[in-house]
Amino acid sequence: MKQILLILNLTLVGLLLSTAVCTAQDPEPPITWKGNGVSTFIGQDETNDMDIDVRIHIDENGAVTGEVSSEEGSASIKKFYYAEAQTYEWREYQTRAVVIILVINEDGDNPLVVLMRGRVLVNRLLYGETLIIRLSSDIESALDMNDKSAILFDPKNLPQGLSNVIDKAMPIGLFKVEGAMSSE
Repeated sequence: MKQILLILNLTLVGLLLSTAVCTAQDPEPPITWKGNGVSTFIGQDETNDMDIDVRIHIDENGAVTGEVSSEEGSASIKKFYYAEAQTYEWREYQTRAVVIILVINEDGDNPLVVLMRGRVLVNRLLYGETLIIRLSSDIESALDMNDKSAILFDPKNLPQGLSNVIDKAMPIGLFKVEGAMSSE
């Protein structure tokens, strides 16, 4: 019986500590989120893992810059969508849906739009699915890639252009990146 009470007490202490650590405030721009992790994608005959570094910067005007890089090269962030933070009562921490738009092989024969669609947990863990679609003027227009402003969206009601691109894009894998936010 003492062991059960000890386990329950330790579990409660752990839950309380994680609640205190996980509570996050919405930061004010300018902010930078940096992290590193892994992207896993399906190749021709196998699953491939690639180490990635992510840097997202939002300036005081809401414009987004940044990149995702690996040993293979880097791609600039072309568009950034984010949702309002959602707070969960039982652990009192926040999550936020995000979509990061990149273009790889931008100057090559076959440029591709990469959509990193996922969530940020407690401003520390970015994870989700990776989708690709061929870059065309229609895709560029639908995503309004010339506007560098961060776009607030409702995950249950995506902007029409983004929704259309996601519907046409092909899922190719997933990503998980651990990082931190700073005011810069």
